[in-house]
Amino acid sequence: MMGDVYPELRDRRSVIEAITREEENSFRDVLIRGMRMLDDEMAKRPDRMIPGEVAFRLYDTYGFPFDLTRVIASANQFTVDEAGFETSMNEQRRRADDDPCRRRGGLAVYQPQLRHDPAHRALVQ
Repeated sequence: MMGDVYPELRDRRSVIEAITREEENSFRDVLIRGMRMLDDEMAKRPDRMIPGEVAFRLYDTYGFPFDLTRVIASANQFTVDEAGFETSMNEQRRRADDDPCRRRGGLAVYQPQLRHDPAHRALVQ
């Protein structure tokens, strides 16, 4: 359908299909692992509350969508500490903003403190 406008779609169809299948399988694995972890968390929470830190870890570390955490929790008469999730998210953003690698486009650059040594007419550490 779009092959007339984007001939590379037609030319690379098998590659595009393979990548799409791989992405689907990867996301399926994320969902399976995340639902298993969420089930384990709910089993040990008599207060029926998923802590924000847990929801954030599922999201940030394992890629499990936060909205799915809320849906599954709600379907099981649990609530999610959304304020705690937001707190964890903001802490992660702050850490990312403070990361020197991020500020330099991913490259950490070592810059020694140099001073002028008049005896040698050079810069030294």
